[in-house]
Amino acid sequence: MAYFHGPWFVTPVEIPSQVGRTFFKAEAFLSSISDSNPLLSVVGKCSVLDMTDYCSLRPTMHVENDVYCCESLFDEGKRLIMPLNGSLKKYQLSAPVQKDEVYMFKRTITPEKETLPPPTPRTVSSPMLENEDSMDAPPSVGSVESASPAPMKKKFDRKKLVTAYILFSADVRKITMDENPGVKFGEISRIVAERWRQMTDADKQVYAERAKKVNEEKEKEEIRKEAERIRMEEERKRNQPPPVPSPGPVNAPPSPLARARHDSGLK
Repeated sequence: MAYFHGPWFVTPVEIPSQVGRTFFKAEAFLSSISDSNPLLSVVGKCSVLDMTDYCSLRPTMHVENDVYCCESLFDEGKRLIMPLNGSLKKYQLSAPVQKDEVYMFKRTITPEKETLPPPTPRTVSSPMLENEDSMDAPPSVGSVESASPAPMKKKFDRKKLVTAYILFSADVRKITMDENPGVKFGEISRIVAERWRQMTDADKQVYAERAKKVNEEKEKEEIRKEAERIRMEEERKRNQPPPVPSPGPVNAPPSPLARARHDSGLK
């Protein structure tokens, strides 16, 4: 199974209510959380632009409803919206990659902000779900980068770990989308999370065992790669050519005067 790693983006309706704050109609926030997800979880694509690009251009490969603007960061630990430090990260594509077509506006636009309606109360009570980190469920406190993690030893990066919930979501997300055509991505995520809550502990344990096996295999592969890297490094050092000795001082032949003095015993 292949995985990809990257940050989350969240919309205003997916974060705690911000009383008195207004939002752009198509606003998204860069989350402070990054994690790994299986490629099977990809269900579509959208475009998130910083404000300068959002006001001046559009990628033609995306419909307008799938284009978002971003000027703020959402700190998952503090549950606060903070100014974005700089702009969004932009990737340099290799030569074989075909760049998306971009339409440039003749004049820049000025998006307007609006106030969201009060959120609908939702009852969430599942300790087991809160302990699962995934692409759908809110990350646990221990996975928030801004929080103080408990000291523990790990053999490889925790961000690469696969959880039981990630495997469950990969199994049921496509089925959930087929059962709920036209439903937005965030709502699909909430439906998947609710199905996870309704599962028995025994069923969750099945996914936990699968996740354990996947992580063990990944750890073995990481150890193998590290051992191979060390072996190659040691072999490179052994095969280095011996250092060339530096030439000593070159003694110039004595001058005729010096030879005469030497022969006559003069100093």
